[in-house]
Amino acid sequence: MTKRGPTPSIKVQPMTVTEAADQIGVNRNTLRNWLKMAGMNSADGVLLPEFLKWKFRYEREQGFEEASKKFEGITSAGDIEGVISLEEAKRRRAVADAAIREIDLDERAEKVAPIDVMQQQFADVLGRARERLYDIPGACAPDLVSMDDAVEIEELLMSRIDDAVTEFNEQESKK
Repeated sequence: MTKRGPTPSIKVQPMTVTEAADQIGVNRNTLRNWLKMAGMNSADGVLLPEFLKWKFRYEREQGFEEASKKFEGITSAGDIEGVISLEEAKRRRAVADAAIREIDLDERAEKVAPIDVMQQQFADVLGRARERLYDIPGACAPDLVSMDDAVEIEELLMSRIDDAVTEFNEQESKK
């Protein structure tokens, strides 16, 4: 097995609007409209983590605005069909605020991690897996030279892939 040195980290790269739209499952024109609303220039590519943070904040703000509109003109005693009471709205808001505070505390206690940190860790794991797979051809080459049977070649390759996956899993489980 050849050693290639440390695995470089994979950086989050800008994507085209089409690639980013496919990634999040929307039409590219929808994504372009959102990018315009966010004031983001898509000419240099779309940084998906940055866009998704904006989208999350935007949707949260829109939800608050819609809820506020529903409650305009409602008195504490008035119940309108399909609309909750002011007391219920206050209760729900208190619950939501408590949940947000709990998430913030969990993040500070490192029980949860920001998306960009998780993306980087995932990219690092994929980089190490890629390196293990790239080692397979060099390790197989001496044996493959003497083989003519396709079944025998496939069995050798599958065996080396299984070994690499098992070794990779063992290394990752120790971390």
